[in-house]
Amino acid sequence: MYRGIALLSLLVVVASQASETTDNGIIVFSPETAEELIFSSPIKKHCLFFTDADADHHDDAVSMFSSIASQYNGELLVVNVPHTEEQILNHFGVKTDDLPALVLVDASGPSVQTFPYGGDVLDVVRVGGFIGALYNSELSAGNDL
Repeated sequence: MYRGIALLSLLVVVASQASETTDNGIIVFSPETAEELIFSSPIKKHCLFFTDADADHHDDAVSMFSSIASQYNGELLVVNVPHTEEQILNHFGVKTDDLPALVLVDASGPSVQTFPYGGDVLDVVRVGGFIGALYNSELSAGNDL
């Protein structure tokens, strides 16, 4: 429970009031989008993918997660966390050397649960299976398929 409260507190601390989203269904995390688009959303399952916009992996990741955002529209928030959001990377234990990275967040219960993914983030089949496992309640905190 404390971890979930700490997560929400950390993200609310960096939040302000403007909105920024892309036309591909992906919310780009920033202090401006955290409160308005992420925490005030009725959607409590989030797919956070961490990238460096200047790295080779970024365009492929955005393309793949855009498909996922379309597939889970209204059920899952797909959020791109830029490598420059150091507080958020640190909170989830993501290092810039590990990018791209993926963490699923489920805030639908009494506590926020996080599920880091340890596989190839650009493997659409495995990532799709990992997200499906979240919806089938087949994951435990810290679990990856």
